[in-house]
Amino acid sequence: MPPEQVGTDRPGYLGTKSIEGLRADTPGAGRVAHFANCGSALPPAVVVNAQIDHLRLEREIGGYEAAARNQTKRTLHSGAARLLGCGADEIAFAESASRAWNMFVDSLALRPGDEILTSRIEFGANLVALHRLAARTGAAVRVVRCRPDGTIDVDALAESLTGRTKLVAITHAAAHFGGVNPVERIGTVVAATDALFLVDACQSLGQLPVDVGAMSCHALTATGRKWLRGPRGTGFLYVRNGIGARIDRAGARRFELWERNVAAEIGLAVALDYLREIGVDAAHRRITGLAAHIVERLRPIARTSLLRTDDVRSGVIGLSLPGGARAVAAVKDHLHKRGVNVSAMAYADAPLDCAARKIDSVLRIAPHYYNTEGEVDELCAHLADGLRTIQAS
Repeated sequence: MPPEQVGTDRPGYLGTKSIEGLRADTPGAGRVAHFANCGSALPPAVVVNAQIDHLRLEREIGGYEAAARNQTKRTLHSGAARLLGCGADEIAFAESASRAWNMFVDSLALRPGDEILTSRIEFGANLVALHRLAARTGAAVRVVRCRPDGTIDVDALAESLTGRTKLVAITHAAAHFGGVNPVERIGTVVAATDALFLVDACQSLGQLPVDVGAMSCHALTATGRKWLRGPRGTGFLYVRNGIGARIDRAGARRFELWERNVAAEIGLAVALDYLREIGVDAAHRRITGLAAHIVERLRPIARTSLLRTDDVRSGVIGLSLPGGARAVAAVKDHLHKRGVNVSAMAYADAPLDCAARKIDSVLRIAPHYYNTEGEVDELCAHLADGLRTIQAS
């Protein structure tokens, strides 16, 4: 069953909403030019209001009672299932994507001689969990050969898969430069083996179409605060039904804690409903269109700094600046003082790719669908000033 899509192609609209309407729904959009969406996006007012309303109800009648009264609003599982194309019983709420990743990885009972395959663009915290699993079980972590842009070489992956391979753990979209791993091709290759396929969709879900059936993945993790525009402290784990014999828990719900932040869970459910009104395809077109425009604007002023300049398939743009981490921090601060938010990633956040590129920090620019072309112009002008300032110092 493919993920449900809702949307239209009317000019100036994303799904049922105009760009002006999206910005009106987002109070922060009138206060700051927010290009830090790959870290944490501006939430729509309806998401924040849903959380506040539930907290007020908890204040009035108690936490358990409020959860019971608002049970019909706790639609995270069905909303996530519609987005991913899976069953609601295959979704577990988690406090973060890292928590979801760790829970799944820690459920695996590997043995000495088993292998875990991963890619060069993996997020640092994911690698820590994989190496912890290897240290606990005697398994080995192997990094598959990559293509020139850092994404995985699927032919190399096929050659690397053996009877010893028990897990292939892959990030869908890189957090620091916008590279996108070919997860559907990867899933097809892995499906011909006995290995489990785990996908980190933190930087893809909400801005790229994600279909767990097309990916042939066994598990997937996601966060609420980035492209889904949900609350911080939320995420979820997808676990395919029928793989219970290969992990130490049967079914996704076995990973879920009963005690959790119900207000945040409701907020994430509302964020998923909001995205459904827009449609993922429409969101993807808008985000990548803005990202491509930014890349074109930056070519004359930061060509050597851009980590990716072609085939813009993700909204994340990474720049490695002369001067390293100090320069990244200085430019980030320069933009912040002028009402433009961007973010930064350290070496530890993408250690394999940073080591290969010989860089220690990345300035990240990530537009969302509520950003405007005028804000892009503002961003690029201030960035040019910031780059000239650090070059002169």
